[in-house]
Amino acid sequence: GSTAYAAARGTDEVLEIAVPAGTLRRRIAVGGSPGALALGPGGATMYVLLPAQGRVAVVATAEGRTVDAIDLGAGARPAGVTVTAGGDLLLVTADAPAAQDAGLWWIDTATNEVAGTSRGLGLGAGIAATGDGRFAYATGSGGDVLTAINLETGRRFLDIPLGSAPQ
Repeated sequence: GSTAYAAARGTDEVLEIAVPAGTLRRRIAVGGSPGALALGPGGATMYVLLPAQGRVAVVATAEGRTVDAIDLGAGARPAGVTVTAGGDLLLVTADAPAAQDAGLWWIDTATNEVAGTSRGLGLGAGIAATGDGRFAYATGSGGDVLTAINLETGRRFLDIPLGSAPQ
């Protein structure tokens, strides 16, 4: 595409950049210091993690404005985000003060409501979903393991050791 987005950490904005010119088109206010972001299929919707607020900002990219915010609950600090290929689920990994509360949140993108959580997984910031939307793979919080999660059950079914400091 001809557009890129970047989180302007330390501000409350996401930057919209014209590619390949590399010029700033506009700044989009998201209501908090942005972290990771993901675009829905077709690029009409962008999901921006707001770790300090424990929320996900929903941005209509054509309008360049935040249209909704999804609350992950008390103590959740979102770290990783991806959208399933069909666009029906948003997957968010989040840390929490208590390890048993950290895990995976899946959000129905039609309603922007939390559809389920799977806690105690100890996940990090990296997450991806399979093309059929049945499974997710997420890095462990230490980065030395890849965890496979069945999205139908919300359960971990495999941990793949990656060794120390994988690249």
